Amino acid sequence: MNIKKLLPRLAIFFLGIPGILAVVYFNQLHSLILHVVILFAVIASSLEMHNLLSAKGKMAPKALLTILSCIPTIVSYLSFYLNYHTEWIFISFVFCSILCCIVEVIWPVNKGENSFESSIHAISSDIFLLSYCSLLPVFISLLSCFHYSTAYISTYFILVFSCDSFAWLFGMLFGKNNRGIIKVSPNKSVAGFIGGIVCTTGMAVFCKYIFAEAFAEVPYWGMILMGFGSSILAIGGDLVESLIKRSANIKDSGKIILGRGGMLDSIDSLLFVIPFFYAIIRIFIAKS
Repeated sequence: MNIKKLLPRLAIFFLGIPGILAVVYFNQLHSLILHVVILFAVIASSLEMHNLLSAKGKMAPKALLTILSCIPTIVSYLSFYLNYHTEWIFISFVFCSILCCIVEVIWPVNKGENSFESSIHAISSDIFLLSYCSLLPVFISLLSCFHYSTAYISTYFILVFSCDSFAWLFGMLFGKNNRGIIKVSPNKSVAGFIGGIVCTTGMAVFCKYIFAEAFAEVPYWGMILMGFGSSILAIGGDLVESLIKRSANIKDSGKIILGRGGMLDSIDSLLFVIPFFYAIIRIFIAKS
C-alpha cells in the first residue's frame, strides 16, 4: 500500500469532510457560507478547465470565462435571498452561453487572420466549460432550498465520498489482477468499481436511518436507486475528467488540494452526481 497516497486521503477524510459538513450545517443567511465555498470551487475549476481545454486550441479569455462562470451561482443565491423564481438561474446560464458566441463573432480567437477554423473549437470549449464548471454546481445550491437541506446535502457528500473511498480501498485490496479494463484510467480496477457501487448503495440505505425524518417519504427502493445511480455517476465523473486530462496531455488539473491535485481532480465525481441526486429528491420529496 502506497503510504504517500494514503496519508493525504486520511487527512482529507478526517479534516476535509468534517469541514465540509460544518459548512453545510452553518446555514444562516440562506446558506451564505455554502454558496461562498461553491463560488470558490467554480472559480478554481473554471481556471483549471480553461488550462485543459486551451491546450488543444484557442478559447475566449480566461478572465472572461471565469467571470461568466460565477454568474449562475450568484444568481442562484440571490434568487433564494430575494425570493425570486429559480428559473433566473438557467436564464443567466443561457445568457452567458450566448455571450460567448457573440464574443467569438466580435473578437475571434484568430485575431488578424481571415481563417475562422478555430472558432468552432473556441465556442464549443467555452460552452462546455460553462456547463461543467458553472451549471452543474448550481444544483448543490438548489438543494439548499429544501426544508431538510442539511440532511440532503450531507447525504450527497457522504455518498460521493463513500464511492471514492470504497472504490480506492477495494481496488487496493482486490484489484491487482483486474485493472486496465478502462483504457482512459488503467489504474482503476473492476474490484474497485464493484466495491464502490455496492458500498455506496448500502450507505444510501444507512442514510435513511441517520436522517430518518428527512427521508421519511423516500421508500427503500428509492434510496437504493439513489445510492446505485450516484455511484455509477461518481465513477463516470472521475473517468471523464481523466479523459479530458489525457486528451490535454496533463497529469493533474492543478495543485490546489493536498494529495489530490487540482480542484477538478477533487470535485469531478461531485459534479456528475449532483443533477441525478437533485432529481431523486425532487421526485420523492415535495419542495417546501
